[in-house]
Amino acid sequence: MAGARSGGPAAIPQDKKAVRSDRPFWGALAAILVASELNKNGTPVDLMILYDTTETVKIPPNVRHVVNFNSKTTIGLGLTVTGLNGFHGRIDNIDVPEFGHLDMDNAAPLHKRSIAEVLKVIRPGARTAAR
Repeated sequence: MAGARSGGPAAIPQDKKAVRSDRPFWGALAAILVASELNKNGTPVDLMILYDTTETVKIPPNVRHVVNFNSKTTIGLGLTVTGLNGFHGRIDNIDVPEFGHLDMDNAAPLHKRSIAEVLKVIRPGARTAAR
């Protein structure tokens, strides 16, 4: 996870879904860097949720679905994300003009949508009404 520390770099076995980082990163860039590392050994990423990236980012091909909330107010640049060559997943770029970049982390509607998306991944086929 972002901000997790380990004693040193370690290969991730293909049958495990673990993430280790040697130094902390923050925000959307952390998600992209972790997914890129996982891509090196073919580990899929079922879902990536980004809150208002402040840089143009390209999604690696091992990511299956991206939800990118973006704002064009204050700090938010309204940037969309795209896939790298070989990306065949789905990217949902969702404009949320009612929230600024600094408000998004605490926005209940975005939390509700994020939780619903996670539940779709961990409980496929189940009814996923986030509360």
